[in-house]
Amino acid sequence: IRRGLENNVNVELLNALHSHMVNKRMLTKDLKHGMVIPSMYNNLGLFINHYPNGVVTVNCARVIHGNQIATNGVVHVIDRVLTQIGTSIQDFLDAEDDLSSFRAAAITSDLLETLGRDGHFTLFAPTNEAFEKLPRGVLERIMGDKVASEALLKYHILNTVQCSEAITGGAVFETMEGNTVEIGCEGDSISVNGIKMVNKKDIVTKNGVIHLIDEVLIPDSAKQVIELAGKQQTTFTDLVAQLGLASSLKPDGEYTLLAPVNNAFSDDTLSMDQRLLKLILQNHILKVKVGLSDLYNGQILETIGGKQLRVFVYRTVSGLDQG
Repeated sequence: IRRGLENNVNVELLNALHSHMVNKRMLTKDLKHGMVIPSMYNNLGLFINHYPNGVVTVNCARVIHGNQIATNGVVHVIDRVLTQIGTSIQDFLDAEDDLSSFRAAAITSDLLETLGRDGHFTLFAPTNEAFEKLPRGVLERIMGDKVASEALLKYHILNTVQCSEAITGGAVFETMEGNTVEIGCEGDSISVNGIKMVNKKDIVTKNGVIHLIDEVLIPDSAKQVIELAGKQQTTFTDLVAQLGLASSLKPDGEYTLLAPVNNAFSDDTLSMDQRLLKLILQNHILKVKVGLSDLYNGQILETIGGKQLRVFVYRTVSGLDQG
């Protein structure tokens, strides 16, 4: 029995070693980005990434000392033991209970099959706990809107493989949704859009890599217009909520906010009769969605308060005045 166990151990060790080897001499200059090299163990693929910053990874393990030349080959020292890869991102989502919320949303948005196809993807996969952190009303609104839910899911996917070892501080990547995310790295921690949220990284699959995150990323395209206001407009958004204007905006409507910065609200404005204040706020919300490039001189825009605003376009700046 002991000899049989030893033989089994030796076979497993040999297989593990062969999964780290290829049957040809390849220097780092030969390791091209996106290349898949068959290993000496059942031809299982070794997934190569050679990044513009010079970092080379094999199954997301970083080559820390390359091109150690021997008489019968070359050795590249890597920073971890390689794991065998045979599944796709879709397969991983199917098998991982803690990602069931993301998987269900991906099925609804017809994205799950995409993550099973050949490709070079990076998925920032929110855990079930991440979805539970979202306000219930926000989650239900997004998941009930196919366009918004698809935008949210695509915002978690890159069309390139980004292993953690290759990420440098402040790198910006375009998502499948079309907008960008900023990925940072501080020691062993990875941040997304400035927030440390990656709790497990470099889960390598045959069509990309998965990083598990504990926050759901919400792109602007999945937000309601009131949610787009920034930190400098919190007085305006708080008043809109307090006076019931946010709930009066139709979910399928299109609006434009003319959101004053916080210090634009004087004490006199904040202390005025609430009915008058509500009317003032209504006249800062247009009935149509209009970008700066859509404005033209003399244009008349109507607010939800019934006021007409006239547009003035100058050479360097656009302005609105009461009509």
